[in-house]
Parts: sequence; C-alpha cells; structure tokens
Amino acid sequence: MGMLCNLGRFRWAAACFVSLMFLMARCVPAQQTSTAPPPSFVLTLGSSETLAVPSLSFGGAAQCDLRGDAYFGITGRSYGERLVLRLSADGRDATPFLFPKDLDNNAEWHFSVSPDGDVYALASEESSDGSNTLVRFSDSGDELGRTVLHLPEGFLVNSFAVQSDGRTIVQGEVPVPPVATPDNSKKETASSPRVTPTTVLLDPNGKPVVVKKSAELSLSEGSQSVVAAGKNGAFLDVQGATLKVYDLTGNLAQSFKLTKPHDDSKAAKVQYIDGQIAIDFTRLDPLRRVVVPKHPELKVGPLESEWAIVNLADGATTGFYKLPDDFHGTSLCYLGRHEFLNFSVQNRQPIFIDATMP
Repeated sequence: MGMLCNLGRFRWAAACFVSLMFLMARCVPAQQTSTAPPPSFVLTLGSSETLAVPSLSFGGAAQCDLRGDAYFGITGRSYGERLVLRLSADGRDATPFLFPKDLDNNAEWHFSVSPDGDVYALASEESSDGSNTLVRFSDSGDELGRTVLHLPEGFLVNSFAVQSDGRTIVQGEVPVPPVATPDNSKKETASSPRVTPTTVLLDPNGKPVVVKKSAELSLSEGSQSVVAAGKNGAFLDVQGATLKVYDLTGNLAQSFKLTKPHDDSKAAKVQYIDGQIAIDFTRLDPLRRVVVPKHPELKVGPLESEWAIVNLADGATTGFYKLPDDFHGTSLCYLGRHEFLNFSVQNRQPIFIDATMP
C-alpha cells in the first residue's frame, strides 16, 4: 500500500521476516486447493492509536509478536542509527534494538522476531566470502550473544527465523557462476545474473543440518520467499505458491500448494495465529507501476497488499482480505480474532489503526 520500490531481486538481499507458532503434523504429500476461487473481502477500518515516536521510515516488512507489538527496521535519519524499533500495541512504549557498530561496516542487516517477541538480527557481509553473524537481544534491547552461521559461499539472505533452542532456518539465493565464453572469459547472460533459491537449516552452533536447493531463476525474477519458526519445533518456508513445513531435522512434514490472489503476487510475510496461517501477498499496483529506463527488466511503483487466510488442515485458502482502496498506509500483521494491524500517518504523526474482517 505504501510507496515501495520492487527491484525484482536486483539487490543481493531482501529484508523482512515474521516468526510464528505452528503445530507439527505427520508427513503428507503436497495437497491441491480447490479450483473454485476463494472469496475476496475488503477490511473495515476501526480505532486508531497515535504513536509516541518521531515519524518512521522503515525498510522491508514490519513484524509482530503475539502481544500485538510491532517491530520495524528503522532506516530514517531522525533516529540516527540503524536499529529495530519495537512499538507496543497501544503505541505508548518504544524499545530500540541497536545493531552492533562493530558489525555495521558493509553489512546487509535482516531481523527476525519470534511469536514471544525474541529479537534476532543477522549481519551479512556483502562479499562472496562474507560472514553471516546472528545476534540475539534481550527484551530490553541489550546484546546477549552471537553465532556465526556457516552458509554456502556467496549466499544472499532473503529471510531467516530462529527457534528457542537456537536452531535457525535461512532462505536466500546462491549466485550461479557466469558462463564461460569461447575466448575463456566469463560473462553474465543479459543484464540479470542467475541464482539458485536455497533454504538452509542450521543447528544451535550455526552448522548446516540440511541444505535444500530449488530450480535456477534469474535475479530479476526474484524468489521473494519467506521463512518462519514456531514454538513446537516447526519451520515454515513459503516459496512461490508452495508452503513447506520442516521439522528440526530438516525432514519435510507437510507441503501445500497455495492459492494466490494474483499470478504475480509474492509472499511478503507469513504468520501462524488464531489456529490459521496468514500470508501477506504483495504485488506492484498494475495501474501505477513503471519500468526503470536503464533496466527494462525492473519495475517500480506502489505495492498493493492482500492477505490470504489458509486452513492448516488442507492448505485451502478460506478468503483474501485487503484494505480499502482509499487507505494510505501499510498492512503490518494479522492479530487473530478477525483483526489486522495497520500503519499510517495522520497530520504528520504515525498511527496504528485496526481493521476487521467483515
């Protein structure tokens, strides 16, 4: 809904990630949803809460915990430093989680929040042999410890999640080596390199347990996949139109084919809450997107967001939900109890505003 730039995975990493609770189930083959299109609904806007903080400029997808607190990756100059900012559900309390300065040089930052509000940050150096350092924070924002994650060489992080015991899942892409030309030089094909979407599950010491690779694609296509962790020993991985559930050993427990609101919709965040799975699908507004002149494979413009509520038993989408067309702001998360939390600005003051299912 807000004005964001979709670089088609042109950058080497993407932000964003949301944690969730999930109940493990026995391994079953992929299941197809009904061919009938799920119903679509427009959410009804409700009460608002003024946030007692300066105006926000945040990157990537915001995340929420089960208390209704929201977490933002702050990029605005008004805060002076890069950090994760937690805002309580009533908008009155703000807690900063500062990224360590000694890891800040040339690092791409990602963050993850568990359903209980445990905050982790991942610093990834932007080089082929760069290290990936996982930082854990206390509830008050202090650094508690670090773990080096041993990811494949050149790994480009999209999202990650951490279990309470320190086991981690990271989803991203591994660059495909350039193709050698007849004169033995190496050259990228066209203007967009190719990558292999890859999901890595790691033990509490950061050592890989399982590495799962998908089919190659061009960087301009972008996988924009998201992963999440639950309390009961499950990891979720949404790639394209498929939801996969892994146990802590990396075994596939369940796999569902998802119904998307539009063919070009991509998952921006996923939650397990109120006994259901909520997936936020986004796409560039087809009426307002434009092509980048120097990079015709890239398009930019405002994003439109539509939530899918998915039945855990069979993976069927029970409905799609979106904000009114005249709403100016961003959808943050599904709170359960048929309510969504959203972010907007009124009179230059940031606010939370609720929206309910009709």
